[in-house]
Amino acid sequence: MKQLIPVFFLLLSFSCNKEILSSHTPKGTLTGTWVKLNDKSTGSIKTFIKKDTFDEHQFGYSFHEGNKLTVRVKIACGKPPVYGNVQGTYSRSNDDKLHLNYKVSGRPNEFNLKILKLTTDTLKLEY
Repeated sequence: MKQLIPVFFLLLSFSCNKEILSSHTPKGTLTGTWVKLNDKSTGSIKTFIKKDTFDEHQFGYSFHEGNKLTVRVKIACGKPPVYGNVQGTYSRSNDDKLHLNYKVSGRPNEFNLKILKLTTDTLKLEY
């Protein structure tokens, strides 16, 4: 029995590698905070990375449970521009269409977007 214990721990250490553990992370989850990467966004296609919080001077979305949305938007021009958070709602269809609805300075903003790519750390949207 004493000889089996080291073998058990050896097998356990090989079975718990990062690839196996990361495969248990849900891939298609939109919930979380996404910050736009300016250098990876071109034309109507915008690329976002998942972060714990918004960057101070960067556009982004935070998707919450219950279809609640927080959008980090530019609210005033300047050097650097002033960004703030506004609240709204979102809905996602089965065919990866995303509908966003929020107001900036009292003006309604409504967008229908297409999710081109969604992984645990990257979100690519077509506007």
